Amino acid sequence: MYELDRIIQPIRNIMHTHGMYEVDRYWKPAFGFDGSSLDEQTQSLVLRLDSLDASVSHLLGLLQTGAKARPKKPTQAPTAQPKQQYASTQPTRAQPAALGHHIKISSTSSLAVQANPDRPPVAALLFCHALAAHGCNVFVSSYVHSSVGQLPPSLTSLLEALTPKTCLSNHSLTLRIVWTRLYPDCTTYLDINSTMLHGEVMLLLRLAEVISQPDASEQSELLMLIDALHRDTGPTTILKQLAEKPHFQSLNRNLPSIPDCFLYVTLQQLNLFTCLPSALAQWLKVCSKYDSFALLGRNWSK
Repeated sequence: MYELDRIIQPIRNIMHTHGMYEVDRYWKPAFGFDGSSLDEQTQSLVLRLDSLDASVSHLLGLLQTGAKARPKKPTQAPTAQPKQQYASTQPTRAQPAALGHHIKISSTSSLAVQANPDRPPVAALLFCHALAAHGCNVFVSSYVHSSVGQLPPSLTSLLEALTPKTCLSNHSLTLRIVWTRLYPDCTTYLDINSTMLHGEVMLLLRLAEVISQPDASEQSELLMLIDALHRDTGPTTILKQLAEKPHFQSLNRNLPSIPDCFLYVTLQQLNLFTCLPSALAQWLKVCSKYDSFALLGRNWSK
């Protein structure tokens, strides 16, 4: 066996000063490079990054504007009267369909959404139009990202029909949609520091929170069950489960609910109107009285 010693021994007991001094940059500043010297692939990546940066900056600007416009909560102590009103309006299990009689948006809310024009959040647009038709101050605006160029004619027609015609300021609910193909599905931004919410179901649940619907767990269960229709090869079982839900059996509401909008859009997307159980067939007849649903049928082609 052989023993090998290090040629260069470790350095110890080095004296150093506490001061720092400037040295020349090894890398050139970012603003000093010549874009023409890059190859074609690198230039395309730089342009894509610039586009993404512009999109994110635009969304952050929208969120900051919405945060500044949100009114501060009142500091005065609540009186006993609101507590009595809250107790008198507390919903019961036997009345899941009383939506629309005295609906109010809880506070000024602004949502920014990135949506793919190939998979638009139709149910969210339909519900916002129904809210506006019911007298709520709802504002919906659209912005087209450079990755899209031009919206499909069917989507343009749908937006023209379902965008609320409002001229008031101080909107109770503002929904800003940026149409882009950077994501396969819609992505909802609540504020700058929050986690992104992916999928239309999450957007609909957020809208349910905005209008202060107390049955959040029931809403979530219904939306998840409806969303499963897109992944199920045999939807008969899910349709039977939906038909047994009290929400679709009690039909004494003058404003369509979020599950109503989502189920109606899903049935139209999957061409399932002809195979509904009797309870859902009755529900479909009631839905025909809503003007928003009629506009959707005339202006949307799947």
